[in-house]
Amino acid sequence: MSALVGPALDIAQTAADLTGVPYLSTAIGLVQSIKGNCDKIQVHRSDCRILADKSSLLIQTFADQASQLHESKLREHADAVEGVLVKVYGRTTKWANYSSFHVFFRDSKIGEGIKQCTSDIETALAAFHVNAVVVMDRKTEDIKQTLLSNQVGIDQILYILRSDDALRVVADLQRSGEPVATRVMDAGKQNLQLLREQHGDPSRPVESEAYLETERGMSKLFALTGIPPTVRTLNGEVTRRDDLPYVGGTYSDIWIGFWLGNHKVALKTMRGVVIPRDKAQKKFEAEIKVWARLSHPNVLPFLGIVTDLGHFTHMVSPWQENGNVIEYIKTYERADRLHLLAGAAEGLAYLHSQNVTHGNVRCANILVAIGGEAVICDFGMSRIREETSAQSATATLTAQGSARWMSPELLDASVSSSDPHCDVYSYGMCMLECFTLAQPFMDIKNELRVISMMSKGHLLPKRPDTGAALEWITDEVWAFVLECLRHEPAKRPDMKTVALRTKQLEISRRTSMSSSPKPTPSTFQMPSPEVQSPLQMPTPSFSPSPATPGTPAEVPLRAA
Repeated sequence: MSALVGPALDIAQTAADLTGVPYLSTAIGLVQSIKGNCDKIQVHRSDCRILADKSSLLIQTFADQASQLHESKLREHADAVEGVLVKVYGRTTKWANYSSFHVFFRDSKIGEGIKQCTSDIETALAAFHVNAVVVMDRKTEDIKQTLLSNQVGIDQILYILRSDDALRVVADLQRSGEPVATRVMDAGKQNLQLLREQHGDPSRPVESEAYLETERGMSKLFALTGIPPTVRTLNGEVTRRDDLPYVGGTYSDIWIGFWLGNHKVALKTMRGVVIPRDKAQKKFEAEIKVWARLSHPNVLPFLGIVTDLGHFTHMVSPWQENGNVIEYIKTYERADRLHLLAGAAEGLAYLHSQNVTHGNVRCANILVAIGGEAVICDFGMSRIREETSAQSATATLTAQGSARWMSPELLDASVSSSDPHCDVYSYGMCMLECFTLAQPFMDIKNELRVISMMSKGHLLPKRPDTGAALEWITDEVWAFVLECLRHEPAKRPDMKTVALRTKQLEISRRTSMSSSPKPTPSTFQMPSPEVQSPLQMPTPSFSPSPATPGTPAEVPLRAA
């Protein structure tokens, strides 16, 4: 007989003992007898196993819901269950006592009878499922009223964090415009802090069940809503996987970490901080207040900071498995590059609307989230580096290899720090980088020579004429790139206009591709050539060319 029946009956018996429902024990006895009868029936063994399993499932379902039913409803359901089981018991007893002679002549009727018994039990199970939905709807309404009440207590919120159904209600309320997720996350964070303090070390996670349950609940709620706690200090909530950074640069290192146990995060620290530690910390805190209020689909969320993982402050953001746009396009060759650029432009336009200048726009700082949407990262970091390293923006950006994306006014130090005009220029270079999968001015190997040529006059990239870039850089796209690269900052479009124009280019290209006539298949087909591996994309090059008179808007346009 099925291995499911015994454990299920044990569970049901335990429920009967705990709830003190006498008629549950009667039903369990009937199921045990049905199981014994099914063992003795000589034919339709597979159907008998199914019948025994269904009988066991019915009694287990009844036991699960016993505590949720009013006394009158409990008695009503118990009578219904007992009635079905008595009927099944009577029929299976008769079939179990048949001799081989009777079984031979009544085989088909026995088979039909077993199926009918199984159907009767399934009907009873369906009634329980309907009741479960009613109970859940009632619970959902109770949870909603609790969350929307100003008197909600910490114990109630901790209960919500431990219930998957309650967390889904929180997520639904958040999506409908009720800001309840933040309150639940803050209460969970408060509880984690309290538990750490009770165990003597506020900076280390606790291996207690209460701590792990709260942590799991917060993790699930963040996955459902993307809402972090309002307090952005994540000490004790983040662990770092390795002692060595995942990647290091001139001014920063990045580690892989885990927040709330299982959310993979990027932990970034700053190098080259030469001003006093307390002064640097204040500058960090000032920027963090700005970053914490930012929220946009195309801006990488800032989760918070960690100060208890070594000597440096770690900035925490969600880890993006797709990497940056260049890495993503190399993996998914048919990715829509204009769509990615349009998303990046939307993110930058949002930052500018919040008085935040990025300062280092390049493809390395445009990541791709799950779902294929671009998200801007590292915004404001150039300002932090400038203020904590006692170097100018030009010096810090040049030192980390960003000169090829820098605007002329930054390179010749006409401006001391990046501004929105600088971001627009860098975005133009970023477009070329995205289309060609190569850095600007790749034919000029020496970075210092690029800087020298830019400082002597307006150095414009040559329009790429080879490789996959030809598919993307139409006359209209090229004219727009040149608008972003105008030498005079005031003549460049603002980022809001850039975002709108990039989106229009994306739509234009999609429309053009969808309306292109499909080739009519010929009735005569040549033999197919052998399939060859795709050709390696040739490395495109940028060549310096002197600025031409006139504005880029005068270039003839055509649909993408």
